[in-house]
Amino acid sequence: MITVNQRNVEWREGMTAEDVLLSMNYDKYMIAVWINEEPIAVSDLESTQVADKSVIHVIHMFAGG
Repeated sequence: MITVNQRNVEWREGMTAEDVLLSMNYDKYMIAVWINEEPIAVSDLESTQVADKSVIHVIHMFAGG
C-alpha cells in the first residue's frame, strides 16, 4: 500500500511514479511530485520506482491572472 495525497493506493511490484499518476488520472505535465519528501523531476517519472509504503505528494500547477 502507498499513500498519494493522503489516499491509500494499492502498490504493485515494479510500479513507477508515472504508473501512479496515470492510475489516478493525473496529467504528468504541470505538476510537482515528491516521493518520501524527495522531489522527482518530471523527466524522471517514468524511470522512478515506487517502493511499498511510499508517501507521494502531487501538486497541480495552474496559471492565472
